[in-house]
Amino acid sequence: MSDERIRIAMADDHPVVRRGLRAFLESQPEFEVVIEAGDGPALVDALPGTDIDVILLDLLMPGGGAALIARLGEVAADARVLVLTSSEDPRLLHEVLQAGAISALLKDSSPEQLRDAILATHRGERVLHPRIASLVAGQRAQTPLRTALSAREHDVLRLIAQGLGNADIAARLGIGIKTVKTHVSHLLLKLDVNDRTQAAVRALKEGLV
Repeated sequence: MSDERIRIAMADDHPVVRRGLRAFLESQPEFEVVIEAGDGPALVDALPGTDIDVILLDLLMPGGGAALIARLGEVAADARVLVLTSSEDPRLLHEVLQAGAISALLKDSSPEQLRDAILATHRGERVLHPRIASLVAGQRAQTPLRTALSAREHDVLRLIAQGLGNADIAARLGIGIKTVKTHVSHLLLKLDVNDRTQAAVRALKEGLV
């Protein structure tokens, strides 16, 4: 059973919050807490050499925000990020989702909602707190789609549009297949499409490739 558990890294600058989160997560048979950090730099330092599935991340801690999430895409490209925050700043929330976070919950979410969100995020499915979804929708309408994609996501999207599969994309870009799958998941979410074919069609229609 232990080999099947979702391996979690968690970062929050409030020790009491970390203690409560850890106690809840470790009470769930599906989860294993592998890393606990109090700020962004400590999290980044702890990640190399580990195999993390989901990163549970406070948004307002020191060294946090979109820059941290972009950095996590480099040092833990296979991990999926779930932001857990008290912030309702639409610009900030939109930025962290653009930077690569899959899901975002407010800290007033129930333990059951958090558990379900971690499971969904691990599957590559986006979960947004209803208030966050509303805030981000308004912000997204003001942001050109081209700027929502990272340079690496542009590379992957271009190769998808050329008809390449994950293995060929991985070989072409010199990255792992699991990392390609993560980028594809991010692309489908950002492009608001259901599969690779729809992603290629939208990329061509929007002049993204």
